[in-house]
Amino acid sequence: MPVRPVSLRWPLFAGLSVMMLATDAGANPSCTFSITNIDFGVVDPSGVSPIDITGTLTATCQDSNEDVWVTICPSLGSGTGGVHSSGDPRYLVSGANQLRFNLYKNASRTQIWGSMFWGPSPEPSTWRVHIEEDEATANRTIYGRIPGGQVTPPAGTYASVFSGVNARMEYKQGEETCASIHQSADDTVDKSFTVSATVQSSCSVGSTDLDFGSVGLLDANVDAANQVQVNCGNGVPYTVSLDGGLSGASDPTQRLMSFGGSDVTYALYRDGSRTLPWGDTIGVNTLSDTGSGSVQNHTVYGRVAPQTTPAPATYTDTIVVTVTY
Repeated sequence: MPVRPVSLRWPLFAGLSVMMLATDAGANPSCTFSITNIDFGVVDPSGVSPIDITGTLTATCQDSNEDVWVTICPSLGSGTGGVHSSGDPRYLVSGANQLRFNLYKNASRTQIWGSMFWGPSPEPSTWRVHIEEDEATANRTIYGRIPGGQVTPPAGTYASVFSGVNARMEYKQGEETCASIHQSADDTVDKSFTVSATVQSSCSVGSTDLDFGSVGLLDANVDAANQVQVNCGNGVPYTVSLDGGLSGASDPTQRLMSFGGSDVTYALYRDGSRTLPWGDTIGVNTLSDTGSGSVQNHTVYGRVAPQTTPAPATYTDTIVVTVTY
């Protein structure tokens, strides 16, 4: 009789043990995520070369069982800047202005990182994390690119915010595809990150030579012209100044071309009628314009007025062109 209670309790304890093991074996893994902001910094998108940068997506997955594979499908959508209907490009925006960019799955930036939640065809990259014991942390690189040759974005700060469905992580235990996970994910996590760039105000300048040619006597006006080429960002106001040459002339009509100890006086003008001298006093005798994002040509009108003819030789001067913006 004293042993009968013991024999009754053992089956009950064993039954509870089996139930606890079955519940633990059926638990799904749990994952948390973080995504770094992607800041291209200060950029000049008008150049030929693209501007590249990377961000990092981190996943930390936990499971009480060992040797568990988790498949993650990280969907990156259009962001607040929007996207072309084809998925390329995405846009960073500053007010109504757009700057083209995109996010890629590979370092060569040929595979667009897409989403299971938008219309364009690019899909996310299937990502598998192996939990060998309790927990595993893994990183994926997000490759960003701003293509070159964008001449129209004016200076400003451009951004696109990815949150909610635009930065959604779906995952499931096992080796799955994004398509299957999208239909029956174990869990879904939304994150948030920002892609940004600052377009700088920038200008470049070039010019052709001004050649008055070969003349005999300087007894009549000798006219010639050349081009100053300015390339400033779209909407950038600028001023073009021409200095006084090697002689440091303060009067733009009294510059000197020299050879040895002899000189030829000449003038530079902003207009074809040669009534508006071109110098370097901003607001008085300089030329002002606004950048378009592409090269703008400005004609320099030169004149050698009648004067005493010096000895035959090649007379030269050097002018410094300055663009202020």
